[in-house]
Amino acid sequence: MPRSLAAQAEPDAFEALVAEAGLAVQERAPMTPVVKLVFGADYDKTRLTEYASALSHGHRLGVGFGALGDFLAGANGGLKGVVQAERALKREEAGKPAAGRETPREALSRKLRKLDHRPLAAVEAEGREFTLLVARRLPTGEVVLLGEVGDDVPMLERAARKLLG
Repeated sequence: MPRSLAAQAEPDAFEALVAEAGLAVQERAPMTPVVKLVFGADYDKTRLTEYASALSHGHRLGVGFGALGDFLAGANGGLKGVVQAERALKREEAGKPAAGRETPREALSRKLRKLDHRPLAAVEAEGREFTLLVARRLPTGEVVLLGEVGDDVPMLERAARKLLG
């Protein structure tokens, strides 16, 4: 049964912690006690389940000690995408058809592809000095304008910080 990497390294200590906290390890959800030990047994059940699922997926893929945060940050759909991937694999292992739900990023991309586009030269000359443009790179390689987000200062600040490093 998989456990967190630290629990695998010290199984007796982990079992003692679980027992002391009044938790039980279930075969169908072996990572749940790990997450409950970190966040508390009364933490939001949905989040506990998601974090436990992400830990299970990390084990499945061999994500190393201390690397889960970077793995989640780089994963398609982030935490939600990893949870969906783990659930799909569990369904598949149980002989059930994997439900083909889109990740948030896939759903957003599908919606953005439906927007009308214009050449980049169509950006209005008048307007704020700094603005955010949403562009799309077509299969041909041409970059086209989908729209402008000119008045969202927090979004502009986040984008500027990314550009400035």
